[in-house]
Amino acid sequence: MSHRHPAETANSVKYRFADFTHEHYRELLAKAGERYVFRTYEDFVPGEAFVLWRHDLDFSVADALPLARIEAEQGVRATYFVLLNGDFYNPFSRANLERLREIVGLGHAIGLHFDFAHHRPADEADLCRHVRSDAQRLEDACGVPVRAFSFHNPVAESLAYDADRYATLVNTYARYFRDEVAYCSDSNGYWRHQRLQDVLDAPATRALQVLTHPTWWTAEVMSPHEKVERTVAELGRTLLHDYAAVLAAHGREDIDW
Repeated sequence: MSHRHPAETANSVKYRFADFTHEHYRELLAKAGERYVFRTYEDFVPGEAFVLWRHDLDFSVADALPLARIEAEQGVRATYFVLLNGDFYNPFSRANLERLREIVGLGHAIGLHFDFAHHRPADEADLCRHVRSDAQRLEDACGVPVRAFSFHNPVAESLAYDADRYATLVNTYARYFRDEVAYCSDSNGYWRHQRLQDVLDAPATRALQVLTHPTWWTAEVMSPHEKVERTVAELGRTLLHDYAAVLAAHGREDIDW
């Protein structure tokens, strides 16, 4: 897959493609550290000038590793929310478990990215049952406690569940975070509300919750569509490689034309 990289286009300017590089990511982390104390959902203190740095893994675990390594280099501890029921990756594959364990080894926390539409909980008790069950599967796989969860593709029905905790897990969409903590997100590969650079540059008195999706952050400048295309292509190559490896391990032939 080849990429064209024109100097500028209307979209590259409007949606700030150049913001979403690993180099700029380092700069954003450093700037955030000048204003806020990095916390996780386990240890934040209300009233403190803290930042909760969160990643929802919608597309890929592999894409998260460069960010986890950059954060570790800067002494930052983030939380990586893992989706169990998505179409893009299997969190329990051998390769992804190795990646998640490396992320843990770098000092980061693991959270549950909860797919409300998949489970369709009937009420609060049902929600708690599903959250606890999914969190336990993730804990068993990663070997660390899961202390928080985030809703995948939140909608009004899921956001109505706005208590601080469900099934003992911190709810990242709790009313407290929505009312008392500033929020910045890169959903869909662009700044959905405010540009993070502007949020960090402006005088701020509140704490901050930053949501990123690692697939949007790359070594080179790319469009959001190119990034998803790249991730899907890499998944295909990985599956073909794994298929060939299984055949070779069992002494079988990979038959083609």
